[in-house]
Amino acid sequence: MAEVSLHRFLKSTRRFSVREAERLIREGHVTVDGGVVDRPEVRVEGSRAVVTVDGQIVAPAVQADEAPAVWLYHKPAGLVCTRSDEHGRRTIYDALPAELGYVFSVGRLDLMSEGALLLTSDGDLSRRLADPRFHVAKVYRVKLRGNVTHVVLEKLAAGVALDGVRTRPCRIEIDQRVEGSTWTRWTLTEGKNRQIRRMAETAGLAVQRLLRVELAGLALGRLAPGELRRLDPAEVRSLLASSEGGADGPR
Repeated sequence: MAEVSLHRFLKSTRRFSVREAERLIREGHVTVDGGVVDRPEVRVEGSRAVVTVDGQIVAPAVQADEAPAVWLYHKPAGLVCTRSDEHGRRTIYDALPAELGYVFSVGRLDLMSEGALLLTSDGDLSRRLADPRFHVAKVYRVKLRGNVTHVVLEKLAAGVALDGVRTRPCRIEIDQRVEGSTWTRWTLTEGKNRQIRRMAETAGLAVQRLLRVELAGLALGRLAPGELRRLDPAEVRSLLASSEGGADGPR
């Protein structure tokens, strides 16, 4: 790779837009051969320079005929999905193995939500899959306090107003009743912020546990909290095909 400006090198990794690259460089997140570089126009020889972002080595993207790396991750409760947290809370990036390198989460799960989350090394793919035009199906097991009736769940499934916009119809079923609680199964095709918790609140219901068990046809399966598995090429191809029309950032 010939010499290019540093911000163009970062864009060639397919992880950052030009604007994102320039911001990261100016804010001191980027090093070249061990030294911080804060000017986007500095030129680097891509085939030789060792470039890091937040301590993680980055490199130009794979060839177009190679599938990007994508992992299915079982996010534990108690972690946030942001790169860094202003309140000092632990993030998924603190918990991921260092050898994974610089990855992006596709959408988010809130602090106390658990379960299936996609991670990818390809920033362009992450952005496509986070486009709200892609109505990917997401399946959750949700434990609600109390003996919740079918009538209440049917009203929620028909749609409720959140921030002045009605939610899309979804499917909500009762899985089982345990002492003082009801386990339910929700299938959504949109991803508003904290959607299930806020929908439940409109009916006076309290969520005791929220676990996403399936995302874009990928089942969590036997993955334990904190574990991840890399998708095989067929799974990635299916995901890429489904993202051609945009994506809905999971919550």
